[in-house]
Amino acid sequence: MLAHELSISRTSVRRILRDDLQYHAYKMRVVPLLKDEHKAKRKTKISNWIRTYFKKKTTMKILFSDEKMFDIDEVYNSQNDRIWAVNRQEADKAGGRKQKRKFSDKIMVWLGVCSKGVFPVGNYVLPVTLKYGNTPYQHSNTAMVPRTFSNVHR
Repeated sequence: MLAHELSISRTSVRRILRDDLQYHAYKMRVVPLLKDEHKAKRKTKISNWIRTYFKKKTTMKILFSDEKMFDIDEVYNSQNDRIWAVNRQEADKAGGRKQKRKFSDKIMVWLGVCSKGVFPVGNYVLPVTLKYGNTPYQHSNTAMVPRTFSNVHR
């Protein structure tokens, strides 16, 4: 549409937007239409809910935790990773072939946050086998919990 109005090619318009003006293409997102009164009501409701259901003694026993599995192999996205070359053989020589193991090794990183602070991530990298039900995972996840956490928060 812009190319038609300016009487230049679409590729020229894209090149100008991308290279000269440093613009990026973003997808439209659908979000709720919230007015200031909606935001104020939400804030009031959550404040009342917290005061009703949580006392300081209770909040001292809450642990927020999360874990993330990471593949050891490099992540490859065929939609984004491109090699510019004259032919397929040249592309392969320039790194156009990615080898991936069928069952790659993984590690799990766990992080916990409570009233005492954040547990350091580096000490709790868990070795993970292919299935969660295997013995190594079950033993390692309980053995890696810090002693101070086990004693204080029961």
